[in-house]
Amino acid sequence: PSRPRDFPAGGRTPRCRSPPFLPTQPPRHVSSSNRSNMGKKQHQKDRMFLTATEWRTEWGGHKDKSRAPFKSLPYHCCAIAFTPFEEPVCTPDGTIMDIVNAVPYVMKYKKHPVTGEPLHLRDLITLNFHKNSDNEYHCPVMNKVFTEHTHIVAVRPTGNVYCWEAVEELNVKPKNWRDLLTEEPFVRKDIIHLQDPLNLERRTIQNFDHVKKELAVEVDEDPAQGSSLRNTTDDMKRVLGALATQEAKDAFQAGGGGKRVEARRMLAAAKNLGAGKAGPAAGNTGGGSAGGGGGAAAA
Repeated sequence: PSRPRDFPAGGRTPRCRSPPFLPTQPPRHVSSSNRSNMGKKQHQKDRMFLTATEWRTEWGGHKDKSRAPFKSLPYHCCAIAFTPFEEPVCTPDGTIMDIVNAVPYVMKYKKHPVTGEPLHLRDLITLNFHKNSDNEYHCPVMNKVFTEHTHIVAVRPTGNVYCWEAVEELNVKPKNWRDLLTEEPFVRKDIIHLQDPLNLERRTIQNFDHVKKELAVEVDEDPAQGSSLRNTTDDMKRVLGALATQEAKDAFQAGGGGKRVEARRMLAAAKNLGAGKAGPAAGNTGGGSAGGGGGAAAA
């Protein structure tokens, strides 16, 4: 019998033929209008991109800055006036204010401007900020310039302000409980945290008690008249009476800042009064801002 036509001689398996060439043109029975619509709706919802709305709202893209979770008060600004302080004082929890705003506010409302908790004048602590040759606040030990990212602390008995790194390395770890500048002794609870970059929420302006309740205080233009004394107690008036000398009145007119002079007198009187009732351990009676003026005067 004869061999099959497509089977080669010698018994070898024939090679596989390549598949026929596929035409690129669609079948003739498909109209041109149908060809234009082919595949359009097949993956209509499977986009290969994100819309601006999807990126912003669902995928962590750009957020509207006006809707930020909070706006933090800079460390060098007063928590009442929101302006750079000149003579800083702070509360035991580290809220910084300018003395010229803090004294009348506490006298009028008798509470903390940020938390709304009760607060007395004798609780205010005078701070000693130090400046470098470029007029920048810095740590006097580490020479580190303070920024919004610096962990800033103060030592209550002296009011001296340092970066936390200096206090942690030179005081806390070696248990050396003496001020790094004055050698004055203190305890760990005397360390006041003025700014912690890991806990900025407490400096959220819109959460301040006086902002939410729209509390304000008007500082008298002529403090020499003693008009702001109407809110003081009788004991404090007697203490201030000893300070209301001609020398004090001259200080009002000597360009020292009348409102600031009176604020210092009021704070000194409150501390002296508190010291007489609670003993010499109450409050902080010394110091001033090394970069921005004097501190509380001693009566």
